[in-house]
Amino acid sequence: MINQLNSGDDKLRCAFFDRDVKEGKTESASYTLSSGKQQKLVLIAKDDNGGLRRTGCNVKVTGSNIPEGEQNSGTLLVRVVKE
Repeated sequence: MINQLNSGDDKLRCAFFDRDVKEGKTESASYTLSSGKQQKLVLIAKDDNGGLRRTGCNVKVTGSNIPEGEQNSGTLLVRVVKE
């Protein structure tokens, strides 16, 4: 299962740009994949008036078939700058 998590930054929203988000929901769906399958997803990061900072969105893959020690998470780093 693929799902997204914020990195503890309450001024950053991270979500997959999918039907749930397009319909106005605050969180996107989780995705279940069969072994060996892929799913292309667009990840969006939205700043909610936070200060200048470096932050990020964490993406984690969970499941019973992931071998111990396998890489199952990643982080999209975000740098918020003044316009």
